[in-house]
Order: sequence, then C-alpha cells, then structure tokens
Amino acid sequence: MLLFFQGILVGAAVGVLAGVCTILYDIWDMIFGDDEDDDLKASAVRFSRITVRPDQMGGVPCIRALRIPVATVVGLLAQGVSREDVLAEYPDLEIEDLREALLFAAAAVEERQLPLAASG
Repeated sequence: MLLFFQGILVGAAVGVLAGVCTILYDIWDMIFGDDEDDDLKASAVRFSRITVRPDQMGGVPCIRALRIPVATVVGLLAQGVSREDVLAEYPDLEIEDLREALLFAAAAVEERQLPLAASG
C-alpha cells in the first residue's frame, strides 16, 4: 500500500513527470495519428501494451488500459523501487509492462531538445 501512495505522490509532485506525460502523448499522437508513414506504422507494433484513451485518465498513456499511468511506473522505477515491488503493489502488471513503459518513455524523449540546467 505504501508504494501505491508513493506512486500517487510521484505523479502529483514531480513536474518533470507531467512534462514527460505531455511528451508521451505527443509521441503517441505521432505514432498512431493520421500520418500514413510506414515507419511510424511499424513503430506502433512496438508499443502494444500502452494505451491512450481520451475517456480514461484524461488521455494519459496507461499500461494496457488498466488506469495505471506509464509515468507512475517509470517514476517508481526511477526512484529505485524494484521491479518486484512494483509488480507486488500493482498485481495486474506483468514484467513486460514495465519494460515497455521504459521503452515508451525513452521513445518520448528521443530526438527532442530538453532544457538542461547549466553545469558548472
């Protein structure tokens, strides 16, 4: 139960994840939009476990229509929560769901310029 509340906290408190959700939605739109590009159609098969439905969770990318946002799963893994603990807290998830959530997040930020703080 603690992970559940931690997941909610991550989704609500981390502005970066909200930005990632927007980027994920843009990527989803690129992949499944009206574009007839064959390369994009081929990429759609890659994300068979990610769903975006306007009538569910406000159109946020979720794992297999389970109302578990990709951002929640990625946020928990990024915080160092083990795969086993995530799967125990969300028993409807499968290990392949976690892998695809990470792949989806990686594709979302691929070839995009993100504002980075100056180092030094």
